[in-house]
Amino acid sequence: MKQVIRHIWSIEFYLFLFILFLLSHFFLGYYWVWVFRGLMFLITGIVFIYFSVFKKLTYIVERAARGLLRVFGLIGGVLLIVMYFDEMFSSLLDMGSYLKRDYRQVTGVPVVITELSSKTGWHTIEVDGVELLNTKKGIDKYLNKEIKCIYLPKSKFIVKMQTIQ
Repeated sequence: MKQVIRHIWSIEFYLFLFILFLLSHFFLGYYWVWVFRGLMFLITGIVFIYFSVFKKLTYIVERAARGLLRVFGLIGGVLLIVMYFDEMFSSLLDMGSYLKRDYRQVTGVPVVITELSSKTGWHTIEVDGVELLNTKKGIDKYLNKEIKCIYLPKSKFIVKMQTIQ
């Protein structure tokens, strides 16, 4: 009975985390949500590697299926960690700056370098020679206008962006 309750609790916990992860895609303009999303990717990669390397997976009867699960889990885990480690490392270094409100400021006309994609959740813009990460949608209203961007120093995450009159 304890195992059934523990299994149900773990399914509800993972479902709760999955729902939080899906909701985080709608609020990427906030620093804490951006950090949470990146940490979820890193933790998922670590869990994939853990299950593919250290678990026996005896509940999978066929050896070929077990081997494929191990290989794909290892590859997926390494890819998730490699793709999101740089982003998360710089965002975690910026946590002190965010809490102290130690922001940098740049003014100029923005140039879009990369388009907003659903895969990454941000796009890169360049303002006065500084490449910044923009997670906010609606960059079109800022193009060809002089703007002021307030951003975090290490990750270049835009905290606030406004047009200059």
